[in-house]
Amino acid sequence: MIQQGILPFKLEHSDELIRPRSGSTLFGEVIRTLKVDRKVRENFPRPGSNRGSEAWEYIEPLLLMLEGGGGFRRSGG
Repeated sequence: MIQQGILPFKLEHSDELIRPRSGSTLFGEVIRTLKVDRKVRENFPRPGSNRGSEAWEYIEPLLLMLEGGGGFRRSGG
């Protein structure tokens, strides 16, 4: 068992099969631990209307998608 550090869960060795995107959970916890959401809220403007969305509602899924391999491809060479 790995000693618990900053994140609120423990990792341990297992012989169970895991899914390729299981690391997204760890990455999500890291961005919460680093308080990225707070930094985004401090540095991006609030929505201009009551129907607008906070910047973090766009940025968090984008970060998780990019970490999971859903990035942009360059076309051509």
